[in-house]
Amino acid sequence: MYSGLGVKYAITDNLDFDRRLLSLRPARLLVDRSMRRQRRGVAKCHGTFDAVSLVADWQFAKKFDAYAEIMFSQNNGGLADGLPHSQHDRSRWASLSLLRHQ
Repeated sequence: MYSGLGVKYAITDNLDFDRRLLSLRPARLLVDRSMRRQRRGVAKCHGTFDAVSLVADWQFAKKFDAYAEIMFSQNNGGLADGLPHSQHDRSRWASLSLLRHQ
């Protein structure tokens, strides 16, 4: 099951902030046969993914804008299996910034 909630704040005509909450809780994790042989029990694991992000969108010219996002996410259970960090550290910070031409 996937759920999300987002709120957009228009600070000015040219500056917006978005806040998003995301959650993914699949009923069943699909795993191929080769992975089942390598790690028993993985195919039965359920997992969760939760994320919170903050986005700033600034339109500084008629057809150009600058976009920046920072996100904190956490994986647990089967959805965290195979990620390149330790079992005790399943949280991640990520950022993105770009210029767009519309």
